[in-house]
Amino acid sequence: MMLVSRFPKSNNISLKAWSAADEFLVQDFSQKLSEEDKVAIYNDRFGYLACNLHNNNPISVISDKSSELAIIHNFEKNDLEVNQSLFQNPLHKLSENINKAIIKVPKSIELYRLYIEHICENSTDDIEITAAFMTKYFSKQLVEIAQEYFEEVSQSKAQKKSRLIFMSGKKEFKKSNLINNVILDRNTKLQQYYGVFSASKIDVATRFLLDTLEVYPHEKQILDLASGNGVIAYYINNIFKKKEWPDLELHLVDDSFLALESSKLNLEGDNIHFHYDANMESIADNSLDLIISNPPFHFEYEINNEVAISLFSKVYAALEEGGRFLVVYNRHLNYNTWLKNIFPQTRIVKENHRFVVLECSKL
Repeated sequence: MMLVSRFPKSNNISLKAWSAADEFLVQDFSQKLSEEDKVAIYNDRFGYLACNLHNNNPISVISDKSSELAIIHNFEKNDLEVNQSLFQNPLHKLSENINKAIIKVPKSIELYRLYIEHICENSTDDIEITAAFMTKYFSKQLVEIAQEYFEEVSQSKAQKKSRLIFMSGKKEFKKSNLINNVILDRNTKLQQYYGVFSASKIDVATRFLLDTLEVYPHEKQILDLASGNGVIAYYINNIFKKKEWPDLELHLVDDSFLALESSKLNLEGDNIHFHYDANMESIADNSLDLIISNPPFHFEYEINNEVAISLFSKVYAALEEGGRFLVVYNRHLNYNTWLKNIFPQTRIVKENHRFVVLECSKL
């Protein structure tokens, strides 16, 4: 077995780059493969599956830019050749039909459905899928959804608190929409693909931020960081339209491919710029007047604030002198402690028992 590491490295030693479910999946699946098999891997966050099955040249179907960077890191760490054709996304047609696929079951049941349907659309009739999960996260929906697409669905016995689901005998199916309508207000619904955070209504923290959001006329270069379905950018764009302020340039950055593609369903125009980016590399220093964010801290089943904290210095660098950073966060995350060490001025704009909206100024 090839070993992989988290990338970027975590200071939390309890957070691992793979689980017993990944190990079980590689152990079982590798015994079934032949040199002729065309294989796709779904939801391989750090590349454990891709590294250990590299002899079959699998396609890695990924939903996050950070996963692509982590897989490249671990391929190089294990002296494996990195080919950009390795990476595909879950919305577009694969470069070739596959006959075997593996899924590390995601937390989102909707994303699990999207993955299965993508496999069915890009596979031969004799496709076989093996999905892996930790037993504590089992839901009967995992089996029920699989049975909608396959005649034969079975489960393995548990091994190290993990289990496998086997699917074969592809059924004929009608392609699903795979898009949710998300309520913004009584007159407005936004759209987003399955698997994107907050599937039916706007996240409570984001709404708390929007209720107090004020944008000034001179703030023309604005970034929605960790933009999700684009709700913050959508809200700002409407402010400028109603007040007829010209020359707005809106940038949306998200690590999630599905989130960014969702925002494209809700916003359009020559002044709207979309960046599929894990760490703000696409944003120039001293280029923005205002950055607004509700940064994530849940990643699958883990809670991790390191991703957001790692971005704060980059946020400072991206702002022009006099620029502002507005961030909303759960009170227990205490981001003000970190941001005070980066920004010369911070102030609490709004707070309650759950959330804080903090304004940070680059003087």
